[in-house]
Amino acid sequence: MSETVETILTAACEFADHSRKVILEYWANKTFHCQSKSDASPVTTADLEGEKVLRKLIRARFPTHGIVGEEFGSETPEAEYQWVLDPIDGTENFAAGIPTFGTIVGIRKNNKPFAGLLDFPALGERYWGAPGYGAFRNGVRLPQLPHESERGQSSRPIVGMTSRYYFERSARGKVFDQISQHFQSVRIYYDCFAHALAAQGSLDAHVEYGLKLWDFAGSEAIILGAGGDVRVLGQHEGPYPTYDIAFGHRNTVAEIRKIATEVQ
Repeated sequence: MSETVETILTAACEFADHSRKVILEYWANKTFHCQSKSDASPVTTADLEGEKVLRKLIRARFPTHGIVGEEFGSETPEAEYQWVLDPIDGTENFAAGIPTFGTIVGIRKNNKPFAGLLDFPALGERYWGAPGYGAFRNGVRLPQLPHESERGQSSRPIVGMTSRYYFERSARGKVFDQISQHFQSVRIYYDCFAHALAAQGSLDAHVEYGLKLWDFAGSEAIILGAGGDVRVLGQHEGPYPTYDIAFGHRNTVAEIRKIATEVQ
C-alpha cells in the first residue's frame, strides 16, 4: 500500500501526542529509573515506555510497516516503510532536568527519507516535514533555507557541533579543531534540539559524528523539507552502522564537507 506524506505525518503527530504524555509524566514526577546500557549510554524508564507506546500505535495503524528503535531493535526489516524511533534523544539532559531533549520519529521508504518529526515535550515544540513537502514548526510552515546564510557579510555563519569527545570516538578530533578554527561562531549543542535550530535557520549548519540512524532519520527528512542539505561525511560499520553528518544551508555544509575531506 502506498502511503501519502499527509497520512504519515498526521499519524506521526498523533502518535507523538501519546508518547509526549508518557514522557512528561516521568519528567514532572521524577519517578524514572536510570541505568547504563551495554554501550555505556544511559536509558531511563521514560525512554522504554515512550518507545513502547510508539511501537504499539504504529503496529495498530500500519501493520505492514517495519520499525527500528533505539531501545527495542528492529522488526519487519524487509518492509517498504520503516519507522525509525528514538523516544528520548538526549537522555542525559532528560535525567538532569535540561528541557532540550526530544523524540525523533523518522519514516523511510525503500531506505530513503520519506517524512520526519521532532517533538520536544518539555518545551511544547514540534517540527515535522518531508522532502519536497516542506517543514513546519507547531503547524506554521518554516521558510525555505537559502543556499547560504542571510546574516550579512559582516557576520560569519553560526555552526553547531557536539563536543570534541564525540569526534574523537570516530578518530576525527582534528576535524573538530579545523571547523572550530574556520568558523568564527561555533556553538556546542547536543541532541535533536540542534537539528531543529538548523531546520529553522537559527544555525547555518550542525555537525555530529557517530550517529545511529535513529539519531537523525527524522531530522534528515525535516531538513530536506526545509530546503537544506544533508551530507554523510563518514560511515562506520557495525550491527547498527554509525554516521558522521552535516546538515543545514547548502554552502555552509559544503564548506564543512571540504574541511572534513581535507583533514587527515
